[in-house]
Formats: sequence, C-alpha cells, structure tokens
Amino acid sequence: MAKAEVRPIKADYADEEEARVAEFEEGVKRGIEQFETGQVKTFDDKGEFLSHLRAL
Repeated sequence: MAKAEVRPIKADYADEEEARVAEFEEGVKRGIEQFETGQVKTFDDKGEFLSHLRAL
C-alpha cells in the first residue's frame, strides 16, 4: 500500500508526525468554523444520515 503524501500547512515542522497533527488540528478548526457559520448539514439520527448518503 502506498504511503499518503503529507502536505503540511507550514514547512517548518521537525517531522512528519508533527505535520500530520498540525493538519488534523487545522481541519478540526475549519470544521468548527464551518459549523458555527451554518455551512454544514446536521442529522438527528443515523437513519437520516444514511438516507442522505444514499441520495448523493
């Protein structure tokens, strides 16, 4: 299996693990910001979520 390429948001990280953690943190922050501005869809239960996925 090929190793996924890590593209750190900043090139000054000491190692790949730090870069991955930074990317994860940025993704979480971005997701929270999107949620707070109403850019994401929420679901009341698992069935509703699965129905939405099937409709895509």
